[in-house]
Amino acid sequence: MFNALGLEYKTEDTDHKSFIRGRVGRIIADDKKLAYIGELSPEVITNWELEMPVAALELNLTEL
Repeated sequence: MFNALGLEYKTEDTDHKSFIRGRVGRIIADDKKLAYIGELSPEVITNWELEMPVAALELNLTEL
């Protein structure tokens, strides 16, 4: 998606309460924190009554 928008980006390890520690990263372009990507935490999966692990992207549209 970021390539299609013509953005050069990098990823870095990070923590986020909605994702499993060690399975989440941050996407950064032009020194802007654009997104988190990773595997949702068991708590989120339970709260949403999901039946299996889920990978998700949290995109900051304001920064995009």
